[in-house]
Amino acid sequence: MVKPPICLLNFDSLQFLSNFTKKLPKFNYPLHILYKNLSQVFTKPQAVEHIRPFFEVNNKDLQINPQQIFFPSDYLHNLIDSYMKNLDNNLILLCGEEENINKFASNMNYTNYLTMSEYCKLFPILVPISKRTRQEIEPTKVKIIRRMPFLGRKSFNYPFQIKAVFFLGDVIDWEEYGQVIIDLMSTKDGNIAKKLPEKAVEPHIPIYFTSNEIFSYDEKGNKIMGLGALKETLNTCYKLIYKKELVFNENEKASPEEEILTFIGNFLSNKGFF
Repeated sequence: MVKPPICLLNFDSLQFLSNFTKKLPKFNYPLHILYKNLSQVFTKPQAVEHIRPFFEVNNKDLQINPQQIFFPSDYLHNLIDSYMKNLDNNLILLCGEEENINKFASNMNYTNYLTMSEYCKLFPILVPISKRTRQEIEPTKVKIIRRMPFLGRKSFNYPFQIKAVFFLGDVIDWEEYGQVIIDLMSTKDGNIAKKLPEKAVEPHIPIYFTSNEIFSYDEKGNKIMGLGALKETLNTCYKLIYKKELVFNENEKASPEEEILTFIGNFLSNKGFF
């Protein structure tokens, strides 16, 4: 019997493969890491169709199914689900390349979220150093009310409260992310303060990442700064303001890579791969 391969899609580093084999030494199935060239894939059924030809070259009888495929964001699904069920018309930020985030959210039936771009377009006051203009407000407002009708009853005079932040992929506009994330981390409940507090506010809303990699790669294979570099930048800015380390979430002792490996290990164990 041919053993089914396990495929890790859109992971950034061969270091992850090394960590995988160290953490799960009893795993003896074929393991493949496929990089950013498949970042246009948004669902596991789509991923099956994209990667099947890769395996059929060697074995046309080999069956690939969605349960054999993992994305870096998989370990966060249950957590995001819990926010979606308990938001009571409040919002989370989903961060990454906007088109990918919106397609990901649509596939997961997530509605109560904003992307960073949407948040900044709705409230350009958040990013005075950026080039956002008030002309972007109305079309963005129409777009998100279509997705979240309850926002039609809210005032758009001041930035909405944010309950949590999830980085699901690499980001480009660092100046906006830096400004908004530091502002959110300076509040206890995700309501942007009109004035930064003199002392660090604890606890603040949580922020989650899918990677600690300092470098990543875009769809063309070009090297870019990764989420790990963004985390270091945010922490440096936070320390300059509040003279202490920024704790991103209550599970910060475990890296995103460790969380992902634990999730995959538990899933495979429950499915009888061990």
